[in-house]
Amino acid sequence: MNSIADKYIGLIPAAGYATRLNLNSGSKEIYPITSASNNGEKSTFPVCKCLLDIYATSGVNNVYIVTRKEKKDIQNKLSTGEEYNLTLKYIYCNDTYGPPYTLDHAYEIVKDNYYIALGFPDILLKPNSSLIEIIKKQKETNADVVLALYKTDTPKKADMVEFDEEGNIQDLNIKPINSSLEWTWTLAVWNPKFSEYMHHCLKKLAYEYKTHKRTECHVGTVFNFALKDGIKFEHVFIQDGEMLDIGTIEDLEKIQKNSNLWFT
Repeated sequence: MNSIADKYIGLIPAAGYATRLNLNSGSKEIYPITSASNNGEKSTFPVCKCLLDIYATSGVNNVYIVTRKEKKDIQNKLSTGEEYNLTLKYIYCNDTYGPPYTLDHAYEIVKDNYYIALGFPDILLKPNSSLIEIIKKQKETNADVVLALYKTDTPKKADMVEFDEEGNIQDLNIKPINSSLEWTWTLAVWNPKFSEYMHHCLKKLAYEYKTHKRTECHVGTVFNFALKDGIKFEHVFIQDGEMLDIGTIEDLEKIQKNSNLWFT
């Protein structure tokens, strides 16, 4: 697996303010979760460990965290990533119009040479093999973008995936209040062609965000433009997958009560 994954770089956007959580204990990405082992011994992990474990399992060992300059506590906590069997590096930015603009700060590093493996530090996922599955799919299909799809019952917190009659991804319905759709994407991999596409797409859209004609930019926003422009998408259904977005205090309480399901 490592021979495939070596050409991938992990990217983690971590520049948000976590306004729904109103935390006083530092950045949400490293919010401490306490878990007990079978023998009762307790350990405390940063909440992003779930994503870091997914990268390590997949063989994507070089990971960049893109965050704001004020959030140095993330680097102070995670350091070089040795504890998580990864090499972690940090890119610092000012406020952005949303996660795609945050990710675009890595453009000069990743352009031309690297495939990207994107994950979100505030979404807990099982199984750890999901990233492996979409990397395999990209190798098999040569798709520009491959998405890992999970079922969700909280559409208002997700990009709900709409399919055409042939089963291809047609559109992403971003955070609808209600939806009859079942699947959302949680992880993505893409090739240098899409990195280039996103970079130029964001340049074109920047004026609309600057003048408030558009609100916050989501990765799904760029995916929707790419789908309409003929960028080749593939997907993998993670049939046995579980996910939990830690966007609210209630979600954090769920994690603390069932921490052994997510952290070992």
